[in-house]
Amino acid sequence: MHKSRMYSQCVRMRHLSQEFGCLQITPQEFLCMKALLFFSIIPVDGLKNQQLFDELRMNYIKELDRIIACKRKNPTSCSRRFYQLTKVLDSVHPIAKDLHQFTFDLLIKAHLVSVDYPEMMAEIISVQVPKILSGKVKPIYFHTQ
Repeated sequence: MHKSRMYSQCVRMRHLSQEFGCLQITPQEFLCMKALLFFSIIPVDGLKNQQLFDELRMNYIKELDRIIACKRKNPTSCSRRFYQLTKVLDSVHPIAKDLHQFTFDLLIKAHLVSVDYPEMMAEIISVQVPKILSGKVKPIYFHTQ
């Protein structure tokens, strides 16, 4: 039996949510991880202000480390937790890339059958997603892939 691409994505996202549950990620950790995910892709040709970007990203990394340290007293436990959370962050990249591809394909199909997306959403999908899919932006991983 053939399974759809969306089914496969849902299975991967369910697995990711189970990882979040197993790790018992706190709301504060989740917020930092969300920001770090946002700051985890950059254009291949760099940014106008790379130094500011790096500073913002480093601040969120330090904040995640601080949040972890507040909950744990054992330094070994802190470094293990940081490793686990950054490993989960790295595992989001392939899922996000496949979702970008799925979304872009859906937008193309929608145009063929005259379905209208809201203007802002259509612009994001039609302008930003192709940059991601063509490799003009690169993900920043915490761990080597």
